[in-house]
Amino acid sequence: MTPSALDQPSDTLDATTPTDEDAYESGQEQGPYGVNNRDLPEALKNAILAAIKDGQQQEKYVRRQEILQDANHRFYDMGIQHIYQGKDNCWIQAAPGGTYFGPNGQESFGEYIDDYNIFTPFALIQQAKLSENMPGIDFQPVDPNDSDDIEAANAAEGMRHDFDRNNDVKKIQQEKMYHLQMGGRAVQWTRTVDCDDKFSDTKAGQRKKQTISTVYGCIEAKVPIFANNQRDFWYVIVYDDPDIKTAKTNYPWISDKLRAGQVCLEENAYERTARLGVIQVSQGSRYGFRIGDSIAHLITRANCWLRLSAFESMKEAFVDPDGGQEQGPDEDPITIRDKIAQTFPHGVHACVVGDQYAESWDQSMDSCISVGHAYIGKGQSRMPIMKSMVIVQDRFNSSMNYSAETYDYGAPSNWVSCDPEEFASIRKQKSQPWAWRNMKQLPAGAKIQDYIYKEESPELPSSFQEYIQFLVGALPQFQLAVPPSIWGQAMQDQKTASGYQLASQQATGILGVYWTVLTAMSADMYYHNCLAIINDPDYPDQVTVPGQGGQNVTVQKESLSKGNFRAFPDTDSGFPETTAAKRATLEHAGTALAGSPLAAQLYGSP
Repeated sequence: MTPSALDQPSDTLDATTPTDEDAYESGQEQGPYGVNNRDLPEALKNAILAAIKDGQQQEKYVRRQEILQDANHRFYDMGIQHIYQGKDNCWIQAAPGGTYFGPNGQESFGEYIDDYNIFTPFALIQQAKLSENMPGIDFQPVDPNDSDDIEAANAAEGMRHDFDRNNDVKKIQQEKMYHLQMGGRAVQWTRTVDCDDKFSDTKAGQRKKQTISTVYGCIEAKVPIFANNQRDFWYVIVYDDPDIKTAKTNYPWISDKLRAGQVCLEENAYERTARLGVIQVSQGSRYGFRIGDSIAHLITRANCWLRLSAFESMKEAFVDPDGGQEQGPDEDPITIRDKIAQTFPHGVHACVVGDQYAESWDQSMDSCISVGHAYIGKGQSRMPIMKSMVIVQDRFNSSMNYSAETYDYGAPSNWVSCDPEEFASIRKQKSQPWAWRNMKQLPAGAKIQDYIYKEESPELPSSFQEYIQFLVGALPQFQLAVPPSIWGQAMQDQKTASGYQLASQQATGILGVYWTVLTAMSADMYYHNCLAIINDPDYPDQVTVPGQGGQNVTVQKESLSKGNFRAFPDTDSGFPETTAAKRATLEHAGTALAGSPLAAQLYGSP
């Protein structure tokens, strides 16, 4: 089997990169160091932990900037948009009339700082359009004339349908798009897990397995930022934060060493704060991101993938737990680097809970990790899709708050001339627009209309109203390639169906840039699904998938590993069409064929 086409190297692979034939062959069975190397010698544990720390400490400044940017966009997406960076580069949420210390000293917030959220609706339009239908995936045998390759490719197609039954694939598609919008990078991890009890194989008396895929953004996943493609990575780290009770239950062999509130080794505190702070304010809380005791019961867990190049400098001799030393082919003592390569020939996948090594096994990151970016560029920290929308949202908020303040403070009053007793009676009325005000006693013979004055209502200039319409309409629609034809709103300059169709096609052509990334990641996901099934010795030997017409299809796990195949996006499927568009195409074809005798015969006997 060979990897799919996403992030393929343009240069020669180094000696640590697994080949197409021998990568991904090892299973996660019990070895000399226990299940998943839980009893790994301390020297090797320390070597793995040291390599992870090296990765965590790299590129601190650039890493901080991408996390702050990602967090900022997620806050905007939640409707929390009046936030500012303080002197320590942490986010501060505005309070009406409050003060804060920014880069230029003490500054003040305005009294009108409401959020008029247009950021989220435009993000949802893109997500909806790009997840209407899942992309087609084409499994191709490496050798079209090899029966084993053909059988493996067909089995992979069957396993894809089983994956779709066990996962919310549309949600996965939306999550990938979300992270491309907010942080500019999406990291996808595909693996096997135990099914929930309701899906267990009770007849066989054993727990059923399934494959899942999880998507992470910049905040949850760390990669070498200056690497141009995945083959240049020497590490990948994904983080999550389980409850301490869950962690102690899932890792009983280290439970006495786990403490609530622990970060992962030397992970920077701001990373964890950003990751958990985004979750805490997701319900729309206002005026401050004080997490404090609310995360004291959590512990950080990291799943880390390391290539063998991560241990290149570890040339000291390896001493086993009994104090002995192994000899290499040249009769020199085996080094820690050599022992790591011997134990993990394709790379290390290590799980660290808090600051404790939990387990590890032999796995190449290329067999389960896929990385996608919103735009073409250098490095891994690239522009998010929604970055340009932040300025538009800020301007729109300022304009709407200006309008609100104008109308509130410009509410007109009525002025009238009357005696003090009458005015006192009027004053008892509730304060409201068009309130009455005492002017003075009318002179004899004066006309009352000459002594009653009503203020005019405040009016915003028409140019300002047009500016607001531009901010909520033409500008973001152009920036994000989502004209009204994409989301069903009327277009003033279009009166015909063909005009709407042309506008929609032009817009989807631009969105096709993102669609290409999503389809490539989907191809990787389904390919990694097959690798995960092959590498899991506990996965069922066969899977039954419901077919068309009530005919079930049984797929043998053994067939997957018989030959070599690759996964590609199906170019014939193209950009996703709506159900209405498909119906319109079919109706048009039916009308065009209505006069054909052959078509009439087909319609008569469908």
